[in-house]
Amino acid sequence: MWAIYKCCIEKNKNNCGECGNFPCERLNEWATNENPERIQNLIELKNKTIERYSKLLDKDGRIIRWPQKKKKDERIYILKYLQSKFQKGKLYRKKEVNEMIEKWHLFNDYALLRREMYDHNFINRTKDCREYWIELKE
Repeated sequence: MWAIYKCCIEKNKNNCGECGNFPCERLNEWATNENPERIQNLIELKNKTIERYSKLLDKDGRIIRWPQKKKKDERIYILKYLQSKFQKGKLYRKKEVNEMIEKWHLFNDYALLRREMYDHNFINRTKDCREYWIELKE
């Protein structure tokens, strides 16, 4: 089970159901031995997550709006979604970060999203704000 947890951490996923490789061989092997209905539970969780947050994205996967302050779970979903668009460990100039964020949202406020990503530890930056990167998890 530790290997599955570690895999989720490395891929920045809350659970296996969020992974593009779901269900993987490792998960199938574990579930078969431990609790076969867990995969079905994760499929249901994945479907509920997609349904819940799909209203935040257009048909092309671009963010439609920044959620209200009281919708913290939606904000975190958006920030994780944006983070997934960046390559882990690669250094990005501020302009490249802005361009990437601009590409994936429709409400024309890349600075807000960049700042929120940094404030919530979804992206790192140098003190002079010239270079940004997504942390590699060990």
